[in-house]
Amino acid sequence: RLQTVATSEPSLASFRLQRPKDGSLSDRPPATLSLLQCRPGEPEVAADCEQQMPSFADAYHNAFDAVVLLSAELLPGVVYVLQVHVPAGGDADGRSPLAMGREADLFLMSDAGLTV
Repeated sequence: RLQTVATSEPSLASFRLQRPKDGSLSDRPPATLSLLQCRPGEPEVAADCEQQMPSFADAYHNAFDAVVLLSAELLPGVVYVLQVHVPAGGDADGRSPLAMGREADLFLMSDAGLTV
């Protein structure tokens, strides 16, 4: 969960999830990021976010084993949930899951303070 800190203006945030490079990236399914808005008394809904175009997202995954949520406008007083999914990958023959296939680093950039 995350929320802007002491601001009355919307803020911008960007997120990147990156796994350590280990062997062939083509053996690893891409990780995913999604951002949900949580308003009191309402169901969670997808937040308005700018994603990479699918062709760029595929190329970025193949080159860096990473996924990016380019920008999201975070409204004051709204709580957000960042959903992260890091699937396990396979070995070079695609037979067995990698023990470290679920490790990843999450990078968060914002033009305002956030509580996480």
